[in-house]
Amino acid sequence: MQVIIMEPSASEPPIIAETRVGGVLTEKVSHVDSSHDEDYSTFSDTMRTYLTYLLGFIIILSTLTATIYFPLIPMLSTHFSVSIQAINLTVTTYAICQAISPAVFASLADAIGRRPVLLGLIGLYSCASLGLALKKSTYAALVALRALQSIGGSATPPIAYGIVADVAVVSERGRMLGPMLSTCNAISAVGPVIGGAVALSTSGYKWAFLTLLIVAVICFLLAGFTLPETARNVVGNGSRPAHGVSRTWWSFIRMRDKQTRKGRYSDAAGESPKDNGKPAWRFLSIFDSLRIILYPDAVAVLWMVASSYAVYYTFQVAIPVIFDEYYGYNELQIGLSFLPGLAGMTIGGIIAGRLVDWNYAKTAKKCNVDIDKRKGNDLRDFPIERSRYHNIIPFILFEVALVVGYGWAVQTRVHPSVLLIIQFFACGTSTLLSHTASALLVDIFPDMSSTAYASGQIMRCGLSAVSAAVLQPLVDAVGRGWYFTIFALFVGISGLLSVAISRSKGMKWRQKRQKGLLKGQVIAIERLDSQALTTTPICRVLYNLLVGGLYTLNIAISSLFLRNPPFRMASTTLKTTVSAAAFSFHTPIAEKQDVKTELNYWLPRQHRQETVDFTQPGGELRFQELEALQENKNVLIRDIRGNMSDYTLEKNGFQYVAHEFSTVGDWSDEERLKAVHIPEAEKLVQKMTGAARCVTFAHRIRNLTTDPAKRADNRAPAQSVHTDFSPAGALHHLEGIITDPAERKSLLRGRVMVMNFWRPLKPIQKDPLTVCDWTSVNQGADCIAFRMIFPNGWNELGKVQFSEKHNWCYLADQQPNEALLFKQFDSGADDGVTLPHSAFVDPRYADCDPRESIEIKMFVFLPGGN
Repeated sequence: MQVIIMEPSASEPPIIAETRVGGVLTEKVSHVDSSHDEDYSTFSDTMRTYLTYLLGFIIILSTLTATIYFPLIPMLSTHFSVSIQAINLTVTTYAICQAISPAVFASLADAIGRRPVLLGLIGLYSCASLGLALKKSTYAALVALRALQSIGGSATPPIAYGIVADVAVVSERGRMLGPMLSTCNAISAVGPVIGGAVALSTSGYKWAFLTLLIVAVICFLLAGFTLPETARNVVGNGSRPAHGVSRTWWSFIRMRDKQTRKGRYSDAAGESPKDNGKPAWRFLSIFDSLRIILYPDAVAVLWMVASSYAVYYTFQVAIPVIFDEYYGYNELQIGLSFLPGLAGMTIGGIIAGRLVDWNYAKTAKKCNVDIDKRKGNDLRDFPIERSRYHNIIPFILFEVALVVGYGWAVQTRVHPSVLLIIQFFACGTSTLLSHTASALLVDIFPDMSSTAYASGQIMRCGLSAVSAAVLQPLVDAVGRGWYFTIFALFVGISGLLSVAISRSKGMKWRQKRQKGLLKGQVIAIERLDSQALTTTPICRVLYNLLVGGLYTLNIAISSLFLRNPPFRMASTTLKTTVSAAAFSFHTPIAEKQDVKTELNYWLPRQHRQETVDFTQPGGELRFQELEALQENKNVLIRDIRGNMSDYTLEKNGFQYVAHEFSTVGDWSDEERLKAVHIPEAEKLVQKMTGAARCVTFAHRIRNLTTDPAKRADNRAPAQSVHTDFSPAGALHHLEGIITDPAERKSLLRGRVMVMNFWRPLKPIQKDPLTVCDWTSVNQGADCIAFRMIFPNGWNELGKVQFSEKHNWCYLADQQPNEALLFKQFDSGADDGVTLPHSAFVDPRYADCDPRESIEIKMFVFLPGGN
């Protein structure tokens, strides 16, 4: 047994001692000394108002970091050459760290003070944001830096809750919490807009993370200069001066404590000369938050916190996919579609703050209790659970109805305005429920407010991570309508049960816990010595192994639920290093695989056009003669894996896109191909170009099967540099696709492109496809029109002459979920953009099986002339 004597708190019934028996935290509560006439807080109303909005701004580091990220997911998938599921893994990792970070740092803030911990976390967050903004990171660095961002930002809300509990009595906490959370939500609402606008306008993610860095620096400066220390074991009720790192920088500059509150050193405050404003250290345990989870009165409240937050989180994860797949929104439009839900959160936070105070006043009047706004009320015999949950059941039922309605509205493809309205009310209701339960959680653990809120963070982030991980697999299995129905019923029924338990048993369990009579709260971890865990090297290793184990478990679960594993293991290895000081994972990093090889060009010639007429004698011979006029040139073909986002259709004429495609199965099944894969390819091209319409006119499949009769195309890949059309050839071919002259003329008033969609059916090794960066091509000097006249018409493609300026690119180990889009004609460009391309020989894989691939050619029609 260890007993640590604590200084009396000026809050509700003071804890005079903490006792740990076998690691179990109990509390022994003394009665209030009525002769002790001390204000609960000496912080002025003006200071409390300032803290409300300052804390609301600081805790956006937790929410803005998430909301700005969602619209960037498709872009990050392309840039890092990984699947959408792999990027979703960074969301899951973020949520896991979001649960772990508060458990560690909230307890630390309760022990040594709010200010130094908060500044350290903001500093860590700033460094991680800077690393992400440098745009030189690999996928492994993205995962790691997002985890550090989560660690730095996610612990700010529980510390903010702790500050509110430090300076406001129970009856007035709602007045601070409501505006604080609404300020946070209102600012965070711009996150998706920023993310979407950045994705749409810059084709990069750098400025999104730079925005987070700028916000973090502002928070750091404001907190450093103006945020006072409020921890009651450091400055009491605010009457003791802070010292050391607990002082504001402004007081350091002035070389003395700033005297802003009356009676700071008064004897009436009960201060002795020995009170020096240093932390009254208690026995610190990073498992305090976990122990709180195991108290029965806390579990019911925590479930309400977690389940209502999971509703909001599920909406956030689902919105990008829904508005992309069902309504074809671009990145900016997807970002704007988050606004109704975030507006609902803002209003829901304001209503929650007012509601909890109103319910408290109503319950106090019913119990004949006078509200003491000066010293605060004794909650030992006050039914705070019934007070906070006075009228919460109608909101739970309303939330269930909204979630069910949303799922079926999506499945029936109603007008998007209906979805936006539901998002507003659903997110507002879930926020109201979550904040109400969070306020109750802080009330029942008044002297461990930050730690208590951190427990809620663990529960809600854990449940949110699970809901995000299973969302898409379950949607694929049962459809969006039934998924949201099942999810809503689960959340609603469990929420009603948790409210019923809290209202009927919560007060009784709380009173027993406070008297130290509740037994068996801790299961396996009750024998862990927390001090040994943080001081001995071997235990530090065990702790790091625990964190690493959670990360590995996360990867395993994600790989199990998702169709593709998060990492491509081709040509890479997974290394694990364990040391006494750290546990680190080295995720696969694909090295650049540039290839030196030969490409077949046409020999230089003076004529800019050659013609072969197969309707005339000697046409076939003439064709063979021209085809023989080729030369091999040594070239360097650059692997652009890792910097795919630097190459775009608009600038370079080609773009690689990571996308999860449906499984076709038998590639010789033309009906299945036309019903599933071709429409899927057209939709992807529409998304990448903003096209109003795509018309496929040809496709080719090269595949290997055991049955040669089912091989779609046995021809070898074209090993000469060429283009599929010349500008004149593309316009002529359009006449055969759009036969109505009036319709064709109307389409040509806008922008017309010929787009090739090409992707492998299995990872590419032999005969990969390379494309030439259009910025390195001189259309007039390098390309020769090659017209072939047949009995039923003519076609004109392009042959290419060698140039030292040509910049050849490819994607090493290209996967089936990585599509290549490249232009063969663009009426919006002065030179037409007919992109040269060719298969090439990679000497490393010359003896491998032939490649299997699909190529789809389509006309793409954009409105306007740009």
